Amino acid sequence: MSTSPSKLTTFYHSFKEDVVTLKHQNYQLPDDYNYSTDRLTYSLLAPAVSLVAKIIAWFYAIIFLHLKVENKDLLKNINQGYFVYGNHTLPMGDSFTIFLLVPLTKVAAIVAPENLAIPVIGPLLPYGGVVPIPSNRHRLLDFNRAVLDKIKKKKAMFIYPEAHVWPYYTKIRPLELGSFHYPIETGAPVYCKTTTFQNRRWSKKPKVTVYLDGPITWNQDQSKIAQEKELRDKVQACLEKRSCLSTYEYVHYQFKGDINQ
Repeated sequence: MSTSPSKLTTFYHSFKEDVVTLKHQNYQLPDDYNYSTDRLTYSLLAPAVSLVAKIIAWFYAIIFLHLKVENKDLLKNINQGYFVYGNHTLPMGDSFTIFLLVPLTKVAAIVAPENLAIPVIGPLLPYGGVVPIPSNRHRLLDFNRAVLDKIKKKKAMFIYPEAHVWPYYTKIRPLELGSFHYPIETGAPVYCKTTTFQNRRWSKKPKVTVYLDGPITWNQDQSKIAQEKELRDKVQACLEKRSCLSTYEYVHYQFKGDINQ
């Protein structure tokens, strides 16, 4: 694998570590946050916000990412709700590129609550299909209902089971098992989205290639926890296989201390 001439180094102690610090990192989702999409304001704003997001995504992908998508038509003609699991490596790219992978009206994604505190853009994210993780455990039931509602409405739910974004990381971190109970509960199809990095001419930053794979199948004639583990392991294997196609390291991640996984 080639490396950037001015390669950056990021030190980490745990795969669960958050190496990116946002200004609003400690933002708490309000206890009365409304997860419902069955309201007039949502119906009026959602189409416009999604369209603007797609336009921004297109320009961002072309100008900044030099994005290429392999198997790009895989997710475009699925007439039901489904899940897409991906590695979390682009702070902005992981949010915007999903608008280029599926039909405009199908986009949905689980995000950390601090994303809603981003000036201007944050408050509009829910109208683009975003479902924020609650800060209060008492709202988990409402959160889960919101995720399942997206699937019932035939949305493409993007999930990043590595939890925290590690910019330009070329490997796959351990995937959180708790992210895989939704497909088991709904029976909805599962796909993989792997972001990889290659050398770009005339720039130190890499170009981006996204690989789409699936559907991922698993044995449903076993306990729920066994299904979750099997599905998690298969998604992990799929992402790891594709991640080997990264050929350029822009940021080097160096272990420092004991990894507590």
